[in-house]
Parts: sequence; structure tokens; C-alpha cells
Amino acid sequence: MTKEVDSNIVAAAFDNVFKFNDISKQFEGDVLSGINLQLDLIFEEFCTETIPAFEEGCNAVDSHFVDLGEANKQAEKLLDGAVDTFVVVSGLLQKLHAAGMDVNAALLRVTENNLSKFPKKVEYNWCEKQGYTPVFNEKYACFVLKNANGKTCKPVDYKSVELTDLVPTNFFKEAQYG
Repeated sequence: MTKEVDSNIVAAAFDNVFKFNDISKQFEGDVLSGINLQLDLIFEEFCTETIPAFEEGCNAVDSHFVDLGEANKQAEKLLDGAVDTFVVVSGLLQKLHAAGMDVNAALLRVTENNLSKFPKKVEYNWCEKQGYTPVFNEKYACFVLKNANGKTCKPVDYKSVELTDLVPTNFFKEAQYG
């Protein structure tokens, strides 16, 4: 990929989501109800808008009669759905942060831990038994382990990220009876 999304724009968008939620008083009231609302919004944006736009766009070019106008319309809907999904996921992270979870540390830990999925060397026999294909990435001098669907998989020595210390003790109990 030659063009990266500007992380400053992502940060500014995240700040705009916060401002929207703050103005609309999304951080007030019952914590669990607010989180539940955000989960419903994520489902709505992703499952009823983003996925259908992708499927309909693919169908528009896979049919015997290629409808480029429809494909372009669905591409715009796909982008809109993906951005809307980012917005509502950002809102969820902000609500979790407001409820006492250390979202900043969690974001860094999870993303840094994901980078540990790329070993410098591989055990080919283990990969074969798992059904993984090791692919060397020259740019980063590491391997990517792919399954038959193209998903990046965990290496044999992968360790899960620990987030326990970032979540308030008795989160659900405190959120419900706060």
C-alpha cells in the first residue's frame, strides 16, 4: 500500500466523535444502557449498512449485466458505512473510558500485541499442521502466517494481551448499581 490514512485525521475524527457525544449528552445516565445503545448502533451501521453495500457492490459487477452505476453507488455506501462504523466504535471506546476503563493503554497494548503475530522465522512443519501458509514480507523482514481464507494467524509462540488491570474491578456490578 502506498498511501496511508493520516493518523492526525483519525485523531481529529475521534475528537469530533467525542464532541458529538458530549453535546448530545451520551456520557450521562445509566452506563450499561449507554453501552448497549452503542453496541446496537455498531450492529446497525456494520450489519445493515456496510456489509450489504459490499455485497450489493460485488453483485453489481459479478452479474452477467455489469451495472457500474450501481457498483459506484454501493462503493460510496461502503465508504459511508465504514466511516459510520468507525464513529460508533469510537463512541463505544469513549463510553468505556468514561466508565473507568483505560482505553488508551488498551489500544496501545492490543495493537502492539497484534504486531507480535509476525515472526522473524517460522516452523514450517507446525505451519503445515495448522493449515497456515507462511509468507515472507520483505519490507518488514518477517513472516505472515495465512490460513486458507487469507486471515493472518498467530504464530506458535504467540502470547495473548493482558487487559485485566485496565478494567475496573466489578465493572458490571458497579455500572449497574453505581
